[in-house]
Amino acid sequence: MIVKPRFARALLALLIALGARSALAIDTFESYPIGLHAAEAYLVRYGQGADDDALRGYLAINTLAVGLTGRSHVYACTGLSSTDRYEGGLEWLTAGYFQTLVDQQALDVDGWAELGARGPGLETATRELGVEVNYDGPRGGLFFRGTQRWERDGENEGGDPVVGLRRRFSYGIHFKLGPAAQLLAELRQERLADYQSLESGSRTESWALGFNRKLNQTAELILEARAMEPPADSELDRSWDLTLGWVVVW
Repeated sequence: MIVKPRFARALLALLIALGARSALAIDTFESYPIGLHAAEAYLVRYGQGADDDALRGYLAINTLAVGLTGRSHVYACTGLSSTDRYEGGLEWLTAGYFQTLVDQQALDVDGWAELGARGPGLETATRELGVEVNYDGPRGGLFFRGTQRWERDGENEGGDPVVGLRRRFSYGIHFKLGPAAQLLAELRQERLADYQSLESGSRTESWALGFNRKLNQTAELILEARAMEPPADSELDRSWDLTLGWVVVW
């Protein structure tokens, strides 16, 4: 399928914006307390350094979590965006289930399942499965996160829906800066398949440096700078996503 340049740039802008929810590498408070006692809020300046103001903007991510047990919770998440052209709106609405599968002193394994809708008018239905493995040593540790998302991508010539498959694999390391803070580095790979509007293939999607600090017994600060790598055949330059986040438990 031949994609028009303007449409392709819009798709890349959406890809960059939706890839910004990445600051949850290792959150201090998971799993959350039983009941409605946790919220997350992130403000992302995305596309910093991009030439086109349609690729630059702000993204506000808000999440509420309801603890079910000491090892599981459900959550709902919204993403609101505005480009530097003052275009945007509700980018996604998702609901999910989170479960701690293994909880040991040095090893933690979490999994989640998510349903949602994305894009203008929330026309793109999505399903996602994810797993995260954290090894925590005396001075730091390693983490891996893998997600697989199915998302509708228009219709084929016969009028049947086309469902694309997006896989992401994150590899990271973190260093402890005292009892309440940590520095993180992450590399994220992406594989696309079966899309109608995006080319199939693998690429380095982004890399990031982050800082988390537990401020007190109820609040955590999250900072992240993420370099977004453009597709190899595009004319776009590398851009940056800058994230300020808070996790609050009450």
